[in-house]
Amino acid sequence: MGEKRAYKARKSGGGRKKLKPEYDAGKNMKEQISQIMTSKSPVRACDDVDDTALSYAEIKALATGNPYIKEKMDLDIQVSKLKLLKANHTSQIYSLESDIARRYPREIAVAQGQIGALKTDMEAAKLLLAQDKDHFSMEISGKVYTERKEAGAAIIEACKALKAAGTEGRIGSYGAFELHSRFDNFDKVFRLSIKGA
Repeated sequence: MGEKRAYKARKSGGGRKKLKPEYDAGKNMKEQISQIMTSKSPVRACDDVDDTALSYAEIKALATGNPYIKEKMDLDIQVSKLKLLKANHTSQIYSLESDIARRYPREIAVAQGQIGALKTDMEAAKLLLAQDKDHFSMEISGKVYTERKEAGAAIIEACKALKAAGTEGRIGSYGAFELHSRFDNFDKVFRLSIKGA
């Protein structure tokens, strides 16, 4: 299928009009279509930084016989690439400034809170470990158990009660730690967790 070209009339030396194809119009349209159809992400505008623009520069240089046209087009493409790099660099700077001003202080505060909670849990665990092995006390469903076997049976019953109710939550405590349970429907087992500070 033949390619359509636009022509404009120009007067020659003898007064007759000659038709000259408008390469610039076709070139610009081709560049825009090329950029839209590719996955490149231009910054706010359609930049002529692809290989298609360079090939059109070569064609135009060959058609006119002027090597400076190709050189100018090459420089234009390089300038466009540098503008794109500058825009990306500026965007990264703004992102880092935002992180430093807002995101990092929040993350530092969260981390400091976690460190404090872990220190509290470590002290509570030390107290439990320091107790006499014969001394045992655990609260399950509001009742205090001093025998490990009885406490274990009470934990199983509390877990079953949560499963029957179709929920999860607190079932008791051990020292400064809360005991929570949930039923894992995938593995068909109870999951018991210890929650500290």
